Amino acid sequence: MTSVKDVEYQIRKLQRGIRVAAKTNKLLKGEPAGPFLANNRAIISRYTEEVIRLKRMLFSMTGQHSPQSPKWPL
Repeated sequence: MTSVKDVEYQIRKLQRGIRVAAKTNKLLKGEPAGPFLANNRAIISRYTEEVIRLKRMLFSMTGQHSPQSPKWPL
C-alpha cells in the first residue's frame, strides 16, 4: 500500500514535468524541432493521464483530489 505522502509526491513530480515540457514547447515553437515537440506532447499526455489516476487514488484515500504540499517551482 502506498502512503498519502508518496502519492502527493508523485503528483507534484509529474505536474512539474508537465510544466517543464510545456515551457520547452513554447520556447521551441518557431524552431525546426517537430519530432522533439511531438515527443513532448506525448510526454505531456502520458503524464496527464498518470496525474488523473493518482488524483483519483488520492481522493479514495483522503477525500480530496489536490495534494496538501505546495507546487514545485520551475
